[in-house]
Amino acid sequence: MAKFCVAGIVRNEVDYLVEWVAWHRLAGFGHVILADNGSDDGTRSLLEALADLGEVSLLYQPVLERRSQQLAYRRILGLALGKHDYVMFLDADEFLVHESQRHGEECRELERLVASGDVGSVSVNWKCFGSSGLEEAGSEPVLQRFTRCGTAPGASADCHTKSLVRVDHVKAPYCHSSTLVSAWKYVDATGDVIEDFVGSPDGSGESDPRGGRTRSIHQGPLRVHHYAVKSREEFSRKRLRGSATRGANFDKGEAYFGRYDINDVAHEFQAGKLARLAREMSALKQRLAEHTVLDRPLVGAIDHFDANAVCGWVTDRNGKASGLAVNIFVNGVHAGRARVGFYRPDLRRSGKSVDGYCGFRWLHPAPLKEGDHVTVSLHANASVLVGGSDLVVGTS
Repeated sequence: MAKFCVAGIVRNEVDYLVEWVAWHRLAGFGHVILADNGSDDGTRSLLEALADLGEVSLLYQPVLERRSQQLAYRRILGLALGKHDYVMFLDADEFLVHESQRHGEECRELERLVASGDVGSVSVNWKCFGSSGLEEAGSEPVLQRFTRCGTAPGASADCHTKSLVRVDHVKAPYCHSSTLVSAWKYVDATGDVIEDFVGSPDGSGESDPRGGRTRSIHQGPLRVHHYAVKSREEFSRKRLRGSATRGANFDKGEAYFGRYDINDVAHEFQAGKLARLAREMSALKQRLAEHTVLDRPLVGAIDHFDANAVCGWVTDRNGKASGLAVNIFVNGVHAGRARVGFYRPDLRRSGKSVDGYCGFRWLHPAPLKEGDHVTVSLHANASVLVGGSDLVVGTS
Protein backbone atom coordinates (compact mmCIF):
# COMPACT_ATOMS: atom_id res chain seq x y z
CA MET A 1 0.00 0.00 0.00
CA ALA A 2 1.45 3.36 -1.05
CA LYS A 3 1.13 5.93 1.71
CA PHE A 4 0.88 8.92 -0.63
CA CYS A 5 -1.28 9.02 -3.73
CA VAL A 6 -1.78 11.90 -6.17
CA ALA A 7 -5.19 12.31 -7.79
CA GLY A 8 -7.35 14.61 -9.88
CA ILE A 9 -10.02 15.06 -12.52
CA VAL A 10 -9.03 15.71 -16.13
CA ARG A 11 -10.69 16.67 -19.40
CA ASN A 12 -8.88 16.91 -22.76
CA GLU A 13 -5.32 16.85 -21.38
CA VAL A 14 -3.78 14.31 -23.76
CA ASP A 15 -0.73 16.50 -24.51
CA TYR A 16 0.22 16.88 -20.85
CA LEU A 17 -0.64 13.71 -18.93
CA VAL A 18 2.54 11.71 -19.56
CA GLU A 19 4.60 14.59 -18.18
CA TRP A 20 2.26 15.04 -15.21
CA VAL A 21 2.31 11.34 -14.29
CA ALA A 22 6.08 11.07 -14.79
CA TRP A 23 6.76 14.15 -12.65
CA HIS A 24 4.69 12.98 -9.71
CA ARG A 25 6.21 9.52 -9.88
CA LEU A 26 9.61 11.23 -9.59
CA ALA A 27 8.19 13.24 -6.69
CA GLY A 28 7.68 9.98 -4.78
CA PHE A 29 3.95 9.35 -5.05
CA GLY A 30 3.26 5.64 -4.97
CA HIS A 31 0.13 5.72 -7.09
CA VAL A 32 -2.04 7.94 -9.28
CA ILE A 33 -5.85 8.06 -9.43
CA LEU A 34 -7.45 10.07 -12.23
CA ALA A 35 -11.07 10.66 -13.16
CA ASP A 36 -11.80 11.34 -16.81
CA ASN A 37 -14.49 13.99 -17.26
CA GLY A 38 -15.82 13.25 -20.75
CA SER A 39 -12.60 13.77 -22.73
CA ASP A 40 -12.82 13.58 -26.51
CA ASP A 41 -9.25 14.37 -27.58
CA GLY A 42 -7.61 11.00 -26.84
CA THR A 43 -7.17 11.60 -23.11
CA ARG A 44 -9.53 8.80 -22.16
CA SER A 45 -7.73 6.29 -24.39
CA LEU A 46 -4.38 7.35 -22.90
CA LEU A 47 -5.71 6.97 -19.36
CA GLU A 48 -7.09 3.52 -20.16
CA ALA A 49 -3.68 2.51 -21.51
CA LEU A 50 -1.94 3.90 -18.42
CA ALA A 51 -4.41 1.97 -16.28
CA ASP A 52 -3.61 -1.21 -18.22
CA LEU A 53 0.06 -0.64 -17.32
CA GLY A 54 -0.86 -0.19 -13.65
CA GLU A 55 0.40 3.39 -13.68
CA VAL A 56 -2.96 4.89 -12.77
CA SER A 57 -6.36 3.89 -11.45
CA LEU A 58 -9.08 5.30 -13.71
CA LEU A 59 -12.55 6.50 -12.89
CA TYR A 60 -15.05 7.63 -15.50
CA GLN A 61 -16.72 10.81 -14.23
CA PRO A 62 -19.79 11.87 -16.25
CA VAL A 63 -20.03 15.50 -17.29
CA LEU A 64 -22.40 17.31 -14.93
CA GLU A 65 -23.76 20.83 -15.09
CA ARG A 66 -22.12 21.59 -11.73
CA ARG A 67 -19.67 20.04 -9.29
CA SER A 68 -18.20 17.22 -11.38
CA GLN A 69 -14.91 17.88 -9.58
CA GLN A 70 -16.29 17.54 -6.07
CA LEU A 71 -18.15 14.33 -6.92
CA ALA A 72 -15.04 12.91 -8.58
CA TYR A 73 -13.01 13.73 -5.47
CA ARG A 74 -15.52 11.85 -3.30
CA ARG A 75 -15.28 8.84 -5.58
CA ILE A 76 -11.47 9.01 -5.55
CA LEU A 77 -11.47 9.04 -1.75
CA GLY A 78 -13.72 5.97 -1.76
CA LEU A 79 -11.33 4.16 -4.11
CA ALA A 80 -8.29 5.19 -2.04
CA LEU A 81 -9.78 4.17 1.31
CA GLY A 82 -7.86 1.24 2.76
CA LYS A 83 -5.17 1.50 0.06
CA HIS A 84 -3.56 4.89 0.71
CA ASP A 85 -3.26 7.02 3.83
CA TYR A 86 -3.12 10.39 2.06
CA VAL A 87 -4.30 11.77 -1.27
CA MET A 88 -2.93 14.95 -2.85
CA PHE A 89 -5.51 16.51 -5.15
CA LEU A 90 -3.98 18.32 -8.12
CA ASP A 91 -5.19 19.35 -11.57
CA ALA A 92 -3.28 18.45 -14.74
CA ASP A 93 -1.85 21.99 -14.89
CA GLU A 94 -0.53 21.77 -11.30
CA PHE A 95 2.78 20.20 -10.21
CA LEU A 96 3.93 19.74 -6.63
CA VAL A 97 7.53 21.02 -6.46
CA HIS A 98 10.16 21.00 -3.72
CA GLU A 99 12.59 23.90 -3.80
CA SER A 100 15.61 21.57 -3.61
CA GLN A 101 14.62 19.84 -6.89
CA ARG A 102 15.93 16.56 -5.46
CA HIS A 103 14.09 13.54 -6.80
CA GLY A 104 11.45 12.29 -4.36
CA GLU A 105 11.91 15.19 -1.95
CA GLU A 106 8.27 16.26 -2.37
CA CYS A 107 6.94 13.15 -0.66
CA ARG A 108 9.78 13.04 1.84
CA GLU A 109 8.74 16.56 2.87
CA LEU A 110 5.11 15.49 3.12
CA GLU A 111 6.22 12.59 5.30
CA ARG A 112 7.92 15.02 7.67
CA LEU A 113 4.84 17.26 7.76
CA VAL A 114 2.45 14.47 8.78
CA ALA A 115 4.88 12.63 11.09
CA SER A 116 3.26 13.98 14.27
CA GLY A 117 0.22 11.80 13.63
CA ASP A 118 -2.38 14.54 14.13
CA VAL A 119 -2.25 16.25 10.71
CA GLY A 120 -5.34 15.78 8.60
CA SER A 121 -4.47 18.17 5.79
CA VAL A 122 -1.42 19.89 4.33
CA SER A 123 -2.29 22.92 2.19
CA VAL A 124 0.38 24.20 -0.20
CA ASN A 125 0.16 27.59 -1.89
CA TRP A 126 0.25 28.05 -5.64
CA LYS A 127 3.11 29.58 -7.59
CA CYS A 128 1.39 30.81 -10.76
CA PHE A 129 3.28 30.76 -14.06
CA GLY A 130 2.26 32.83 -17.08
CA SER A 131 2.64 32.37 -20.81
CA SER A 132 6.31 33.47 -20.85
CA GLY A 133 5.25 35.46 -23.91
CA LEU A 134 4.64 32.32 -25.97
CA GLU A 135 1.90 32.48 -28.58
CA GLU A 136 2.00 28.92 -29.93
CA ALA A 137 2.00 25.49 -28.33
CA GLY A 138 5.23 23.51 -28.29
CA SER A 139 6.32 19.90 -27.95
CA GLU A 140 8.67 20.44 -25.00
CA PRO A 141 7.46 19.68 -21.44
CA VAL A 142 5.37 22.33 -19.70
CA LEU A 143 7.97 22.62 -16.93
CA GLN A 144 10.62 23.46 -19.52
CA ARG A 145 8.63 25.87 -21.70
CA PHE A 146 7.14 28.18 -19.09
CA THR A 147 9.77 29.89 -16.95
CA ARG A 148 8.13 33.12 -15.75
CA CYS A 149 6.11 33.54 -12.57
CA GLY A 150 5.21 36.13 -9.94
CA THR A 151 7.78 37.89 -7.77
CA ALA A 152 8.31 36.57 -4.26
CA PRO A 153 6.27 35.88 -2.29
CA GLY A 154 3.93 35.80 -5.29
CA ALA A 155 0.89 37.24 -6.99
CA SER A 156 -2.46 37.47 -5.22
CA ALA A 157 -3.60 34.37 -7.11
CA ASP A 158 -0.92 32.45 -5.20
CA CYS A 159 -3.07 32.70 -2.08
CA HIS A 160 -4.95 29.70 -3.43
CA THR A 161 -3.87 26.33 -2.07
CA LYS A 162 -4.04 22.69 -3.08
CA SER A 163 -4.13 20.06 -0.39
CA LEU A 164 -2.97 16.69 0.79
CA VAL A 165 -5.71 15.07 2.90
CA ARG A 166 -5.93 12.13 5.23
CA VAL A 167 -8.23 9.76 3.33
CA ASP A 168 -10.14 8.33 6.29
CA HIS A 169 -10.74 11.72 7.97
CA VAL A 170 -12.29 13.74 5.14
CA LYS A 171 -15.79 15.02 5.79
CA ALA A 172 -16.23 16.79 2.45
CA PRO A 173 -13.69 17.44 -0.31
CA TYR A 174 -13.57 20.79 -2.11
CA CYS A 175 -11.56 21.92 -5.11
CA HIS A 176 -8.70 23.44 -3.10
CA SER A 177 -9.08 21.97 0.37
CA SER A 178 -11.36 19.72 2.42
CA THR A 179 -13.17 19.66 5.72
CA LEU A 180 -12.30 16.97 8.25
CA VAL A 181 -14.49 14.90 10.56
CA SER A 182 -12.01 15.27 13.40
CA ALA A 183 -10.01 17.96 15.13
CA TRP A 184 -6.86 17.00 13.27
CA LYS A 185 -4.66 19.88 12.14
CA TYR A 186 -4.63 21.85 8.91
CA VAL A 187 -0.98 22.78 8.35
CA ASP A 188 0.99 24.63 5.69
CA ALA A 189 4.22 23.66 3.92
CA THR A 190 6.29 24.51 7.00
CA GLY A 191 4.11 22.50 9.38
CA ASP A 192 2.49 25.56 11.00
CA VAL A 193 -1.22 25.41 11.71
CA ILE A 194 -3.17 27.47 9.15
CA GLU A 195 -5.30 30.11 10.85
CA ASP A 196 -5.97 32.44 7.91
CA PHE A 197 -8.15 30.50 5.46
CA VAL A 198 -10.42 33.08 3.80
CA GLY A 199 -13.49 33.11 1.60
CA SER A 200 -15.64 30.75 3.67
CA PRO A 201 -18.93 29.98 1.88
CA ASP A 202 -20.99 30.91 4.95
CA GLY A 203 -19.32 34.33 5.22
CA SER A 204 -18.53 33.79 8.89
CA GLY A 205 -15.09 35.34 8.63
CA GLU A 206 -13.59 32.40 10.52
CA SER A 207 -10.62 30.50 9.13
CA ASP A 208 -12.42 27.99 6.94
CA PRO A 209 -10.68 25.57 4.52
CA ARG A 210 -13.72 25.46 2.23
CA GLY A 211 -12.63 28.77 0.74
CA GLY A 212 -9.41 27.21 -0.53
CA ARG A 213 -7.35 30.37 -0.02
CA THR A 214 -5.10 31.82 2.65
CA ARG A 215 -4.94 35.51 3.52
CA SER A 216 -1.19 35.54 2.98
CA ILE A 217 1.10 33.34 0.89
CA HIS A 218 2.71 30.78 3.17
CA GLN A 219 6.33 30.32 2.23
CA GLY A 220 7.84 26.86 2.48
CA PRO A 221 9.95 24.30 0.66
CA LEU A 222 6.88 23.02 -1.19
CA ARG A 223 4.84 24.97 -3.74
CA VAL A 224 2.25 23.95 -6.31
CA HIS A 225 3.43 25.27 -9.67
CA HIS A 226 0.28 26.27 -11.52
CA TYR A 227 0.39 26.61 -15.31
CA ALA A 228 -3.12 27.96 -15.73
CA VAL A 229 -2.87 29.56 -19.18
CA LYS A 230 0.27 28.24 -20.96
CA SER A 231 0.60 29.75 -24.45
CA ARG A 232 -2.10 31.80 -26.17
CA GLU A 233 -2.89 28.87 -28.47
CA GLU A 234 -3.22 26.44 -25.58
CA PHE A 235 -5.38 28.80 -23.57
CA SER A 236 -7.71 29.20 -26.56
CA ARG A 237 -8.22 25.43 -26.54
CA LYS A 238 -8.64 25.36 -22.76
CA ARG A 239 -11.45 27.92 -22.91
CA LEU A 240 -13.51 25.60 -25.12
CA ARG A 241 -13.47 22.56 -22.86
CA GLY A 242 -15.54 24.05 -20.03
CA SER A 243 -15.08 23.59 -16.30
CA ALA A 244 -15.38 20.64 -13.92
CA THR A 245 -17.02 22.94 -11.39
CA ARG A 246 -19.16 25.16 -13.64
CA GLY A 247 -20.17 22.89 -16.50
CA ALA A 248 -19.02 21.90 -19.98
CA ASN A 249 -20.23 25.14 -21.57
CA PHE A 250 -18.44 27.49 -19.18
CA ASP A 251 -15.99 29.90 -20.87
CA LYS A 252 -13.18 31.16 -18.65
CA GLY A 253 -12.97 34.28 -20.80
CA GLU A 254 -10.17 36.65 -21.73
CA ALA A 255 -10.06 38.12 -18.22
CA TYR A 256 -8.86 34.75 -16.92
CA PHE A 257 -5.83 34.90 -19.20
CA GLY A 258 -5.03 38.41 -17.98
CA ARG A 259 -5.33 37.36 -14.35
CA TYR A 260 -3.01 34.37 -14.65
CA ASP A 261 -0.54 35.55 -17.30
CA ILE A 262 2.05 36.34 -14.61
CA ASN A 263 5.59 36.77 -15.95
CA ASP A 264 7.43 38.97 -13.45
CA VAL A 265 10.53 36.89 -12.73
CA ALA A 266 12.32 33.83 -14.09
CA HIS A 267 12.19 30.38 -12.54
CA GLU A 268 13.96 27.57 -14.37
CA PHE A 269 14.44 23.97 -13.39
CA GLN A 270 17.92 22.54 -13.22
CA ALA A 271 19.08 20.91 -16.46
CA GLY A 272 19.62 17.61 -14.65
CA LYS A 273 16.08 17.65 -13.30
CA LEU A 274 14.59 18.24 -16.73
CA ALA A 275 16.81 15.53 -18.22
CA ARG A 276 15.57 13.03 -15.62
CA LEU A 277 11.98 14.04 -16.34
CA ALA A 278 12.59 13.53 -20.06
CA ARG A 279 13.95 10.02 -19.39
CA GLU A 280 10.94 9.15 -17.25
CA MET A 281 8.57 10.39 -19.94
CA SER A 282 10.42 8.49 -22.65
CA ALA A 283 10.35 5.26 -20.64
CA LEU A 284 6.63 5.63 -20.00
CA LYS A 285 5.91 6.29 -23.68
CA GLN A 286 7.97 3.24 -24.62
CA ARG A 287 5.97 1.05 -22.25
CA LEU A 288 2.75 2.42 -23.69
CA ALA A 289 3.94 1.60 -27.21
CA GLU A 290 5.20 -1.90 -26.37
CA HIS A 291 2.65 -3.15 -23.85
CA THR A 292 -0.69 -1.50 -24.72
CA VAL A 293 -2.85 -1.14 -27.82
CA LEU A 294 -2.75 2.67 -27.64
CA ASP A 295 -0.86 3.11 -30.93
CA ARG A 296 -2.12 -0.04 -32.61
CA PRO A 297 -4.19 0.72 -35.77
CA LEU A 298 -7.56 -0.97 -35.27
CA VAL A 299 -10.59 -1.48 -37.50
CA GLY A 300 -14.08 -2.62 -36.63
CA ALA A 301 -17.78 -1.98 -36.80
CA ILE A 302 -21.03 -2.09 -34.88
CA ASP A 303 -23.37 -4.44 -36.70
CA HIS A 304 -26.23 -4.84 -34.25
CA PHE A 305 -27.82 -2.33 -31.89
CA ASP A 306 -31.13 -2.14 -30.05
CA ALA A 307 -32.49 -1.44 -26.56
CA ASN A 308 -31.14 -4.76 -25.29
CA ALA A 309 -27.69 -5.15 -26.81
CA VAL A 310 -24.89 -3.79 -28.94
CA CYS A 311 -22.67 -6.11 -30.96
CA GLY A 312 -19.81 -5.76 -33.38
CA TRP A 313 -16.25 -6.73 -34.16
CA VAL A 314 -12.69 -5.35 -33.90
CA THR A 315 -9.30 -6.44 -35.24
CA ASP A 316 -5.97 -4.87 -35.97
CA ARG A 317 -4.79 -4.34 -39.55
CA ASN A 318 -3.38 -7.88 -39.54
CA GLY A 319 -6.73 -9.41 -38.63
CA LYS A 320 -5.76 -10.17 -35.04
CA ALA A 321 -7.93 -9.32 -32.01
CA SER A 322 -5.99 -10.60 -29.01
CA GLY A 323 -6.28 -8.37 -25.94
CA LEU A 324 -8.89 -5.99 -27.38
CA ALA A 325 -11.98 -4.63 -25.64
CA VAL A 326 -14.64 -1.95 -25.97
CA ASN A 327 -16.16 0.38 -23.37
CA ILE A 328 -19.89 1.05 -23.23
CA PHE A 329 -21.33 4.36 -22.03
CA VAL A 330 -25.07 4.93 -21.55
CA ASN A 331 -26.14 8.57 -21.35
CA GLY A 332 -22.56 9.51 -20.56
CA VAL A 333 -22.17 7.02 -17.71
CA HIS A 334 -19.69 4.16 -18.04
CA ALA A 335 -21.78 1.00 -18.10
CA GLY A 336 -19.01 -1.53 -18.50
CA ARG A 337 -16.39 -3.15 -20.71
CA ALA A 338 -16.83 -5.97 -23.19
CA ARG A 339 -13.92 -8.16 -24.23
CA VAL A 340 -13.41 -8.96 -27.88
CA GLY A 341 -13.33 -12.70 -28.58
CA PHE A 342 -16.66 -14.06 -29.79
CA TYR A 343 -16.32 -16.29 -32.84
CA ARG A 344 -17.38 -14.64 -36.11
CA PRO A 345 -17.09 -17.18 -38.96
CA ASP A 346 -18.31 -14.56 -41.45
CA LEU A 347 -15.32 -12.34 -40.74
CA ARG A 348 -12.96 -15.30 -40.97
CA ARG A 349 -14.41 -16.22 -44.36
CA SER A 350 -14.11 -12.62 -45.57
CA GLY A 351 -10.46 -12.48 -44.49
CA LYS A 352 -10.96 -9.62 -42.05
CA SER A 353 -10.03 -11.90 -39.13
CA VAL A 354 -7.31 -14.55 -39.15
CA ASP A 355 -9.23 -16.89 -36.84
CA GLY A 356 -12.71 -15.40 -36.47
CA TYR A 357 -12.38 -14.62 -32.75
CA CYS A 358 -12.98 -10.90 -33.09
CA GLY A 359 -16.59 -10.29 -32.07
CA PHE A 360 -17.92 -8.42 -29.05
CA ARG A 361 -21.35 -8.54 -27.46
CA TRP A 362 -22.71 -6.25 -24.74
CA LEU A 363 -26.08 -6.97 -23.12
CA HIS A 364 -27.60 -4.12 -21.13
CA PRO A 365 -28.54 -5.16 -17.57
CA ALA A 366 -32.06 -3.83 -18.31
CA PRO A 367 -33.65 -2.73 -21.59
CA LEU A 368 -32.90 0.89 -22.46
CA LYS A 369 -35.59 3.50 -23.08
CA GLU A 370 -36.27 5.25 -26.34
CA GLY A 371 -33.92 8.20 -26.66
CA ASP A 372 -31.19 6.72 -24.47
CA HIS A 373 -27.75 7.49 -25.87
CA VAL A 374 -25.14 4.72 -26.18
CA THR A 375 -21.48 5.32 -26.97
CA VAL A 376 -19.10 2.48 -27.83
CA SER A 377 -15.38 3.26 -27.70
CA LEU A 378 -12.35 1.05 -28.24
CA HIS A 379 -10.53 0.46 -24.98
CA ALA A 380 -7.17 2.27 -24.75
CA ASN A 381 -7.31 3.17 -28.44
CA ALA A 382 -8.74 6.14 -30.31
CA SER A 383 -9.62 4.35 -33.56
CA VAL A 384 -13.21 4.80 -34.69
CA LEU A 385 -15.72 2.03 -35.39
CA VAL A 386 -17.38 1.94 -38.81
CA GLY A 387 -21.04 2.89 -38.73
CA GLY A 388 -20.60 5.28 -35.85
CA SER A 389 -20.02 4.75 -32.16
CA ASP A 390 -22.74 7.13 -30.89
CA LEU A 391 -26.15 5.48 -31.04
CA VAL A 392 -29.62 6.50 -29.90
CA VAL A 393 -32.29 3.96 -28.98
CA GLY A 394 -35.34 4.26 -31.24
CA THR A 395 -33.52 5.62 -34.28
CA SER A 396 -32.67 3.64 -37.37
